[in-house]
Amino acid sequence: MLNKKALICLNKTLPGLIIPAVLAWILLFPAPGLGQPYRTVPSGPVFNMTDYHGKKLLLFLYDINSPNAVFAAKKINELNRIRNEYNFNVAGLSLNADRKENVLKFNKENNIVFDVIFDHNRIVSNRLKMRGNLGLYIFNKKGKGLSRKLLNSTQDHTSLSNSINLFTSRYLNIGYIPEDMPILGIKPAISLFETKAFDNSTINIKNIFKKKPVVIVIFAPTCGHCKKELEFLKGLYADKILKNKFEVIAVSVQKGEKLNKLLKEKKYPFPVIADPQKKIASLFSSYTGTIPLSFIIDRKGRINFFHRGFSENMKKYYPMELKKLLKQPNPPLLNETGYSGDRSCQICHEKEHNQWKLTQHSNAFHSLIRKGKENDDNCISCHVTGYGKPGGYNLDNKKQSKYFKNVQCESCHGPGYESCSAFTNKKVKKKKLSEWKAVCLDCHTEEESLNFNFSKRLKVIRHSNTHDLSSMTREERLQLARTLKEQQTVFDSPAEYVGKDACIECHEKEYKHWQTTKHSQTHKSQQAKKEATEKVFRYNTGPDSLEGYAEKGLESVQCEACHGPGERHIKNPVGKGQDFIVGLGKECQSCVVEQICRQCHSLNDDPDFEFETEFEKIRHQ
Repeated sequence: MLNKKALICLNKTLPGLIIPAVLAWILLFPAPGLGQPYRTVPSGPVFNMTDYHGKKLLLFLYDINSPNAVFAAKKINELNRIRNEYNFNVAGLSLNADRKENVLKFNKENNIVFDVIFDHNRIVSNRLKMRGNLGLYIFNKKGKGLSRKLLNSTQDHTSLSNSINLFTSRYLNIGYIPEDMPILGIKPAISLFETKAFDNSTINIKNIFKKKPVVIVIFAPTCGHCKKELEFLKGLYADKILKNKFEVIAVSVQKGEKLNKLLKEKKYPFPVIADPQKKIASLFSSYTGTIPLSFIIDRKGRINFFHRGFSENMKKYYPMELKKLLKQPNPPLLNETGYSGDRSCQICHEKEHNQWKLTQHSNAFHSLIRKGKENDDNCISCHVTGYGKPGGYNLDNKKQSKYFKNVQCESCHGPGYESCSAFTNKKVKKKKLSEWKAVCLDCHTEEESLNFNFSKRLKVIRHSNTHDLSSMTREERLQLARTLKEQQTVFDSPAEYVGKDACIECHEKEYKHWQTTKHSQTHKSQQAKKEATEKVFRYNTGPDSLEGYAEKGLESVQCEACHGPGERHIKNPVGKGQDFIVGLGKECQSCVVEQICRQCHSLNDDPDFEFETEFEKIRHQ
């Protein structure tokens, strides 16, 4: 439904660019509503650009005549479905203002339920410099344009889907993993190709990687970061330890005078391929136009390491990664005074890193994004690595801090320059169990972690708790990661569930309020009756419901589903601490309460769940 949230989040389309004339025009001549149900917008001002502020905005510009309009709309619908989980809004801009009835029909047929407005005479899209018939634009929380992407109407659906996923993931932190990215022990095979290099020599990638590891770099001669990476590789290529041990193939997505000038000036010792039609670049699903991209290929033709962009950190990653493939002595190259990041640890500790990727620690930053707290220094310290410490996460240095999101290796083990024995050449003292507990409790306080049980949680995150991934496909491994990161219970209390009847005597007022909520009747709902066995826990209380049924007396979402098992509370009503129930009073932080709600209202089970709105309906008054 076209509510009063519409597109005039466009007060800043590009840094410093304000479009008051366009906004005033839309305010004076509002478009009809295009959502669901469809209605006519009354005359007068309807749109308010500030309604979108506070969340990022994904703007979908589309012409219903575009060959890929239907498919693109489907992809944007998928993104709209997860908007609450990743804390962004979605809006549409129709480029067919002269065909309103056709647009209404198109939107209805394609289930478009997000806000849409007409772009009369393409005033807004021109201001955004979107010249084609399909495109995406992403704004930050203050309405400032972050990036735009024209969607090629001739792309096949696989490429178009990948392009949309990668673009939106980069700016909305959705975490999409392309097919050519190594993950959880999967090392994707490179697509084979044969072509001519700039010096007219024949490049057959299979013949090359069978002899030595290969670095493939996709670049442009006009890209400053690309030129820095090529210059670094030129030096690494001549390094006395690595010389003649690996190959570099540079793939330029541009040709012409600028490329000629660069090659003449730099005299790269490795082959360079001109690929203006992107025939080779398009073989890599990670390539959507953003450069530089680099891939390190082993002698079996598998992608072992992947880099996007170029930074000082990569000057340490590259030699370590190549030495690993060459099975050479590989002393770690770490920050000597601060944190180094999990990418440095992963090179030598791949097995442990894969185990970490299956824990919630590796996804800790996501909960900040969902709550819109990724810039809140009151929350961020326990969701990143090395916050406020030398070389660690720094809100004022986002480019560097991207390497320190989530609770990484060094959050538990300490900065690498102190904790890595291969770096210090000293035997690192092992922590006692009490010392590990102190590390955990630094973040897992009673206020932040519900009924935190150290011994239970330690079993989950310790590296010996490995899963056998050897027989799993890529999708099976990713599905395992998703499953393990979705908590079905946040209560580690040793107490037993006793049922709602034990609560009535002391909490009659709250009990009567609970009876008026949907929670009290969930097990009788039609949805519960047809739910899959493994999802029945969403409609009942207690651990038995995880097995597909509810213990007698624990049907529906009762008191203990939100407050935790009450056995010890019944015996000792004044008892406090992590072995007792959770109070969830008004002073309790919403992020703590949301942990409980998300047990059932997860992204997969309830994608439209809006915590702030729904919590007010069930909160005891």
